[in-house]
Amino acid sequence: MKINIKKLNENAIVPKYQSDGAIAFDLHTINDVKWKFVEPNLYEAVIDTGLAFEIPNDYGMFIFPRSGTGFKYNVHLANGTGLIDSDYRGEIKIKLISIHDTMPPEFSANNRVAQASIIPIIQATFREVDKLNQTNRGDSGFGSTGI
Repeated sequence: MKINIKKLNENAIVPKYQSDGAIAFDLHTINDVKWKFVEPNLYEAVIDTGLAFEIPNDYGMFIFPRSGTGFKYNVHLANGTGLIDSDYRGEIKIKLISIHDTMPPEFSANNRVAQASIIPIIQATFREVDKLNQTNRGDSGFGSTGI
């Protein structure tokens, strides 16, 4: 699959997969990350990637935190997972949050700050019914299948 990418900033880095088996590609910041104090132990930063993507119909781009930033620095995506629709053509921006009792880590321009995957999407057709098929689990909720 080929994805068209438009550089909106000359410093933007076109993503690439870091290994042959990688399921996600890295997204880079084009500027030094400027953290904003929100409340004690909580900081946030909006990251410009300088890139716009042309995602094919029936696909979406899912943005995830990089595992290293979570494990090493306790930095996460503010919305958990970013979802980019196939009809969006604007700049990809990433909002990070950092939970620290001191200033969060520094990320310089060109650092990898998130990762993304292109994933097939199926739009369902919804049909309202009076009754659903029964299963062994039924309506048993959280924790009902064990730990």
